[in-house]
This record gives sequence, structure tokens and C-alpha cells, in this order.
Amino acid sequence: MVRPTPLAAVVLVLVTAGCAQGVESLTCSHNRGGAVVAELVETAPANATVTDSTQLPDDARLVREALNAAAESGKRGSARLTAVELCRVEESLADVPRYEGEQFGYYIRHDGTLFRVILKYNT
Repeated sequence: MVRPTPLAAVVLVLVTAGCAQGVESLTCSHNRGGAVVAELVETAPANATVTDSTQLPDDARLVREALNAAAESGKRGSARLTAVELCRVEESLADVPRYEGEQFGYYIRHDGTLFRVILKYNT
């Protein structure tokens, strides 16, 4: 039996990691999709950080769609997401402060109006 040397094992791990990096199902735990929901709110909780929508990353297109829909309706807007889209939205919001209290979510000011944005997961 031939045992791989430590260097060969390291190379194998690096090659495997490089190949798996592009496979989204390995990096994201959801496989059923869901939705991003934005709802108009009067105020944010006292300890919540409010982010302006202009500060969202460029790849937060689906979040902006939900915000625009909520602004147009004057109440609530959403965008249905495939599993891949849900993973991308999570990644785009990774650096946006999230409130973890009773009214959890992302508090985002969009065109002067405050919204609470949440992600919903299909079960």
C-alpha cells in the first residue's frame, strides 16, 4: 500500500477545495428557496442599526426589488427566490447589520422610508 506524503495530501485538499468552490450547493445549506420580504415600519428598535439602501452591496439586486415593491405598495413587497438566489442574497447581506431582537431583520432606509427586511425559507 502506498501512503500519500503530507505534501501530496495538501495538494489533494487544495485541488478538491478549488473544484468545490464553484458548486453553490456545497457552500449553502438551503435547497428549497424562499423569499426576501420588505415591510414598511414606523421606527426601528432602539438597538437596531439602520442601513441606507445606497450602502447595500451592488449584488443586492433582489433586496432592492423587494424594497421597491414595498415602496410602491406603501406597505409590503417581496421577491421569490430560488435556492441559489437565496444563497446569493444571504451573501450580499453578510456585512449588513442585522437586528436579532423580537422584530429581527435588516432595517433599511430606502428613498427616505424605513423598511424591515427579512428572509423567509421554504420548508
